[in-house]
Amino acid sequence: MFYYISFLRPPPSIVPLTSPVSFTPQVSNDLRTELCPDEHDLFYLWIHEADYKTLLCADILSTGGISAREKPIKLTTWRPANLYKEIKIPPPSRVKDGSTWRLAITVNGQHKGHSSVMIDLWHASRPDGEGFGKTPFPVVSMPILFSARGWRTGLTKHEKIERIYRFSSPGQSTNATPPRTVRIVEQTSFDLDKKIWDSGIGLSAWILDVINSNPESGYPALAREVMETILSTTTNTVIELGTGTGIVSLVIAASRSTGISEDEDKAKICATDLPSALPLLEHNIEINTALCFPRRPPIPLALDWDEELPDVIQETDGAELIVMADVTYNTASFPALVKTLERLVKLSVRSGKQPLILLGYKERDEAERTLWDMVKEIGIDFQKVGEREGAGGFPVEIWIVRAEQLVVP
Repeated sequence: MFYYISFLRPPPSIVPLTSPVSFTPQVSNDLRTELCPDEHDLFYLWIHEADYKTLLCADILSTGGISAREKPIKLTTWRPANLYKEIKIPPPSRVKDGSTWRLAITVNGQHKGHSSVMIDLWHASRPDGEGFGKTPFPVVSMPILFSARGWRTGLTKHEKIERIYRFSSPGQSTNATPPRTVRIVEQTSFDLDKKIWDSGIGLSAWILDVINSNPESGYPALAREVMETILSTTTNTVIELGTGTGIVSLVIAASRSTGISEDEDKAKICATDLPSALPLLEHNIEINTALCFPRRPPIPLALDWDEELPDVIQETDGAELIVMADVTYNTASFPALVKTLERLVKLSVRSGKQPLILLGYKERDEAERTLWDMVKEIGIDFQKVGEREGAGGFPVEIWIVRAEQLVVP
């Protein structure tokens, strides 16, 4: 399980120039249904919008970031008993009329600059990265405008937040050039398809772990095949089911972007979910495209498991890799999910492919384990290949299968 800093009451989008900024922080699980039981010192940091854009290109090993003189300031000590406590902080010291800033909240008050506001997926994939997820993940607000006329505009609250995920590029040294980061926007509402879930982070970190590992790392053959499939940029198609905010598809796309071929029809990443998830997914793809995958961004597609596959997928020759993260929270959807998997596998096998299926899973209810028995009936027998533990509770489990035994009429 991972814990996340967020806003129970977000800061305003516009603030009078000299007024304090008020908000209510929260530290909870991915679905915001369980508060973090441990005490954590929270720190805040103001980041000018121009600096924020530069931060996204910052070197991966930089501890000072782009403004080393800045240091996170102690905000409060998080305790569940203080859940509804409103906090006020002064505006940035260098604030000017019409300037735009972002407010970052983190548990790391030791680092100078901006490195503490990133979720370091790259560090998690290194041998010394066992502490990944042991402390709550930081959050960054949407832009806050400081205006001398702010008192006339009202105090409209933000409805979104951002998190920055940092990782290395495959096959490159640690001092190589960007891309280094992926930005993910989440809604502050309770819509489940508009938030980051544990399995998305855990699976993304595992993928980067395999990509950055050497052949003697001890990973099973199927894991190495997943890596080769992800990094192949000439013919392989990846389809993700239940992509949500899109983090897994975005990490895969950024990881394979360095050697992408010119033939986009033969190297696709299709990020699929219900139509309600698509606007935020499309936004997350758009804000990352220029830095991370300018030649081949993921393709957002509506895919309802109760319906036929979309034409865009049916017109392909299937996929080499099918990816899923946290698709088991609703057991009532299992028959539709199994049917969708069967359709995707049959489409691929008819074209002579033997697709890999990669699943990131965190148990929320024992009944979810029935999915494993249901997919066995169509010839899919998952093998567990790894875990990501986080701060406690159930870990994120990684499962793989090569769907080669499915009989296609």
